[in-house]
Amino acid sequence: MSNDVKQAKAFTKLNICAIIILMNGKVYFAFLGLVVFIVTVFVIAATLINGGNDTTVADESKVSIEQFADTDTSEAVFYRRGRIRADESHTSYRITINQVSRTLEVLEGFEGVVVERQVFPNNPESYEEFIFAISGRGLEGIAEGEDADPRGVCPDNLLSEYTITNNSDTVAYQWVGDCGIGTTNTRGVSSLFKSQIPDFFDTLSDFSL
Repeated sequence: MSNDVKQAKAFTKLNICAIIILMNGKVYFAFLGLVVFIVTVFVIAATLINGGNDTTVADESKVSIEQFADTDTSEAVFYRRGRIRADESHTSYRITINQVSRTLEVLEGFEGVVVERQVFPNNPESYEEFIFAISGRGLEGIAEGEDADPRGVCPDNLLSEYTITNNSDTVAYQWVGDCGIGTTNTRGVSSLFKSQIPDFFDTLSDFSL
């Protein structure tokens, strides 16, 4: 057999091998692409099924309080409940802020008898800045369900309730106890309320919560 024939046969074998490898490679990548496609479809479907409802609930349960910053029908209330003890020894206080006034009330007993009240004037510009400030600290949303009821929670500690009303309707409400239980993890909101009342700490120093 001549060298030319041998070389031709060898070349033919190489071509056949190359074709087989190429075909196998195409099949491999086609199969790999199909697997990736199927996995992607399953991931997207799982996200829509499991995550879709959560997003909807979060959007429906949240409300931005900033929309009430320039209204004369809204007000922000911070209620600080004292420790749960005998009615005669139970003391709490409430700070109410609106466009017209800033009010501090000290309350005795669980019926909330006002034993001290201080009222200071306010204006729309100050109120607007205040609402945006507490919103920036995370105070927005309305708590729903059983967790929205703070009665009896943290009996040995103080408890804070934050309420935003508009036309006497509650549009946002959150609470958190000093024991770490609550519907919000906002920090620094209470200090913004307290800073609205001149000589706040001097006034409260006469009372034991």
